[in-house]
Amino acid sequence: MAKRKKIDEKKLVKMVEEGIHQSEIMKKLGIKTANQLWVVYGKAQSEAGKIPAIVGGRGAGKTATVVNKVKVGKLGSVIIPKEMISEFGFVAETEFTVKTRGGKIITLKKVEAEPENK
Repeated sequence: MAKRKKIDEKKLVKMVEEGIHQSEIMKKLGIKTANQLWVVYGKAQSEAGKIPAIVGGRGAGKTATVVNKVKVGKLGSVIIPKEMISEFGFVAETEFTVKTRGGKIITLKKVEAEPENK
């Protein structure tokens, strides 16, 4: 894989603000495509705080995960700290689905109660 060229984002923003034509900016900064130019420009504007960053990728829009230690009890039950149980409003008999990924990640998802038909 080719190494990415480092583009001076401040210089790019300054050139755009000065009204320099897109083709000239691309030539001076060694940018090959208009799409690449727009990506770098958007990133520069976001990092400068002029536009909000787009949230994306894995875990997008989620707050940082707090890591809590859990353990498996003598009877094979997973023991979750009481603070977490209270924080999420879990009660006795709360059901979860369990997903595994790559044999190393376990995800618990609360099963929402189905509405009763009247």
